[in-house]
Amino acid sequence: MRKLIVVKQLSLKYGDELAEILSTDKKLHKELSPNSKLTTINGLEYVQGCTKWETKKRGRCFAIVKNDRAVGSISFVHKDDEIASLGYWIKSDAWGQGICTQAFKQMLLIVKELGYASVTASILKENIASKKIWEKYNATFKEDDERYYPIIKLTYCAS
Repeated sequence: MRKLIVVKQLSLKYGDELAEILSTDKKLHKELSPNSKLTTINGLEYVQGCTKWETKKRGRCFAIVKNDRAVGSISFVHKDDEIASLGYWIKSDAWGQGICTQAFKQMLLIVKELGYASVTASILKENIASKKIWEKYNATFKEDDERYYPIIKLTYCAS
């Protein structure tokens, strides 16, 4: 039986757990920031960074929670009055377990309730797992040499 995944508002507790993942998960770091050095951050720094990012980008950050522990993050930014752009990551030892798919479904409902009509993203072509999540929700794709640009119309998204 699959464990229940919940998208929750970011708190210092979850910030501590997410900061620990970002400070220690070498495989995740290689995927997120291949050209930078792995550095240590604490939960307060993580939460403050998210708060600044939310203000600058007109977005919101959430924790992806499994068994009351943060295993990743999912967020959206305001592209325009109709479109939000989604992003997410989970710790590497949780890859392939359907966690992002469950969190993604919840995030679609959140942004739909906030009045957005569509969601989009920018996915590196080598990130096949992320592309598959979008395909499950009938995204249409544009692409260039390096990235896919999916879009999902939320009016057609089942609640």
